[in-house]
Amino acid sequence: LGEIARSLLKWPNESYAIFNETKGFARPINDFKEISIDQKRSDLSELYLFLLARTEFVVHRVKPLIDSGATILTDRFIDSTIAYQGGGRFRNDPQMIELIERNHTAILGEYIPDKTFFFDISYETMLQRTEGTELDFMEKSGRDFFRRVIIAYHNLEKKFPKRIISLNGNKSIDALFKNNIIPEINKLYHFV
Repeated sequence: LGEIARSLLKWPNESYAIFNETKGFARPINDFKEISIDQKRSDLSELYLFLLARTEFVVHRVKPLIDSGATILTDRFIDSTIAYQGGGRFRNDPQMIELIERNHTAILGEYIPDKTFFFDISYETMLQRTEGTELDFMEKSGRDFFRRVIIAYHNLEKKFPKRIISLNGNKSIDALFKNNIIPEINKLYHFV
């Protein structure tokens, strides 16, 4: 997604940074995630590893850029933690989702996305798109896990309707960026 975003964004007078978690955006985060990926761990350990990684990301990458006036685009943040860990791992348990939200607020304070774009696709479509590549530990979590993740994203969308936008992920990534994401970002930051 980062490469597509870079090719489509045309903000000559604006400073922005694009981070793609799937490509690795900071060495300390990858180190933490390797612990999470390669070892058997509890769901709670996984949650705190992701919160730790996000904290490092914000402190060392996001905050300095925001302080300099940059706009940040990233493919994962608090909403994905709520959806994947709170929804997927903890089966949308309201107490666990509240725990994630409280931890995020305590650790990262005011750092929340201005907009979150949720690419709403089925488990089968996700598998088709990853065909020929090795699935990561999250992608190997199965249909029920992803069903719960989708439910969590839809719950977030209801809770934050102005901030979270659900997009038909069956459309091409280029079309979604050109027709949905770029216009929303331009509107949000008054780039047009």
